[in-house]
Amino acid sequence: MPATPAPPTGFTPVTLKQHGNRFWRRPRGYGFAAGWAHIPLCMAEVAHMAALLPLAFAPIKPGGSRLGPVALCGPETAPPLCPETGAWRLPYVPAILRAYPFHVRQTAQQQLELWVYDSPETLSGVPTDQPFFGPDGQPTRQLEEVIGFLQQFDAAMHEAHMACGELKTAGLLCPMQPSGWLHPDAAKGLWAVNPAALAGLADAAAGLLLRSGALAMAHAQQISQHHLQHAKTTAKQSAQNHAGPAQPNDSVTSFLQAMAQARQGDMGASI
Repeated sequence: MPATPAPPTGFTPVTLKQHGNRFWRRPRGYGFAAGWAHIPLCMAEVAHMAALLPLAFAPIKPGGSRLGPVALCGPETAPPLCPETGAWRLPYVPAILRAYPFHVRQTAQQQLELWVYDSPETLSGVPTDQPFFGPDGQPTRQLEEVIGFLQQFDAAMHEAHMACGELKTAGLLCPMQPSGWLHPDAAKGLWAVNPAALAGLADAAAGLLLRSGALAMAHAQQISQHHLQHAKTTAKQSAQNHAGPAQPNDSVTSFLQAMAQARQGDMGASI
C-alpha cells in the first residue's frame, strides 16, 4: 500500500526521456510550503515535532480512512516559516520539506517512482545545476542520494501509517476538537488521541502498542496539544534563540511539564 502521500499538483515523474537534458536545483528556503495547514511526518519525526508544534492524525489522501501523523501550522500561529525569506524558524526541518523538489510514490505494482516539481525555480537547462542523469543514462550520484533518502522516508511513513492504524483499531482515536487557535473549520477531518480511552487501555493491548511504537506516538500527540495554546510564541522564541544567547522558552517548559504529567498517568499501568 502507498506510504508517502501522492505528489501534489505540479509534480511530474522523473524519466530519462523528459529529464535527460535537464537539470535541477534546490529552492532557496522553504517558501514553497507557505500556506500548508499541516506537514506529514514519518515515524522517527513524531517525537521531534511534538516538542515544537501540535500534532494530529489526518487522512493520507482526501476522504480516505487511513491516517498519518501531521504537524499543524495553522494561520493563527507565529508561522514556523518566515514569510519574508522562506527560512524555517524551528530547529528541526521535517523530511518532506528537505526532500523538495522531489517526491516519491508507490505505483500499483508496489514500485517506488520518483517525481519532481516542474517549475523554473527547480528545473533548468543550465549545466551548472545538478544533472538528473549521466552520459550513460543512469541516475547521477546526487540523484541516487535523493532516491535513497526518499526510500528511507517512504519506509518510515509506512511505519507511521501502520501505527496510526493500530491506534484507530484499538479505539484510541476520536475527532479532534477545536482548542486554542485551532478553529472548528481547521479541526475538521483531523483526529486526536482520546484521553479516556488511552487511560482505560488494558495492559495486554498497551504492551502490543508499545512494541510497535504506536503508544509512544499516542503520547506524543497528546502531549503536543499544549502548543495549541502556546504556539503563537514558539517560532518567535526559536528565532530569538538562534539569533543570540539562549533564552528561557515557555513552550519547551510546558512541553516538559505535559510529558511529566503523562508519565505520572502511566505509573498505574503495568506494561
